[in-house]
Amino acid sequence: MSRKENNRFVNICSDPALPSPVSVIRQYLTNLTYKPPTMKVAVENYQHLQNNQFAWLGHSSVLLKVSGKTVLIDPVFHSFPGTRRFPQDNQIKINVKIDYLLITHNHRDHMCIKTLRELKGRVGRVIVPLQNYKYIQYIFPKHMVTEMDWYQQINENSVKIQLLPARHQSNRFADQNKALWGSYCVNDDIYFSGDNCYCKKTMDAITARIKPKYCFLECGQYSKYWPDSHSTPKQCIEMFKYLQGQVLIPIHFGRFRLAFHEYNDPVIQLLNEKDVFVGQIGKIYPLGQIGIEQLWL
Repeated sequence: MSRKENNRFVNICSDPALPSPVSVIRQYLTNLTYKPPTMKVAVENYQHLQNNQFAWLGHSSVLLKVSGKTVLIDPVFHSFPGTRRFPQDNQIKINVKIDYLLITHNHRDHMCIKTLRELKGRVGRVIVPLQNYKYIQYIFPKHMVTEMDWYQQINENSVKIQLLPARHQSNRFADQNKALWGSYCVNDDIYFSGDNCYCKKTMDAITARIKPKYCFLECGQYSKYWPDSHSTPKQCIEMFKYLQGQVLIPIHFGRFRLAFHEYNDPVIQLLNEKDVFVGQIGKIYPLGQIGIEQLWL
């Protein structure tokens, strides 16, 4: 289970350093002049989504179907202050019932209140880490929401969902680390890192419980101004090797810019790696596919 100090959740490894106010202001001003790229976005009818298929919806948003159930992770379809949205951002439309909606933590690029309001009538059950219900209580009634601690799980309708640690932090309204963050494993073989910066102690805790085949791992929005908060592409590969996974699907890039590196830098650094799959935003793929499609026009 997770641990607290001074009424705040703490990481297994040391807590990441918070960005300085100067770096935050610099990031904001840089994004004001940044020209968002044009990327290929597939407009799909997700009613056609079949078992063991998924669609990466940009950044960390993933739609998945397993055991006949539809799972949506960290849906964010809108920009927020300080970001520059890519031009194709409004093309993604979710037109299916969501059996399980998973949210890894309360940062605005993972928990988007506007997006959740739009999904409200199509969601069956919501799963969040501890102390996160308060942020969504006016959208989803309590009986629909399950708050979980690290290592807790639900197992129903042939779907198993387990909350696991991540090295990161939470903050929504100047409430630093008052709510828990984490990563998820679905059906023992599909792992979603959320925002999990590589750390051996954290990875030991995760691999003691799961041996996933398909690994959706963050690889973008890293910066020297907030070290240990986000994994670099190199750390992403290290995490994948530690998990002993079969297919790596990199996430946490491709919808908007939150750091100073170019939007396609993570993919360029991963080009020479085997067992990596990067597809078009929005397009439906089988879980076992490997390769890199052309993302930009």
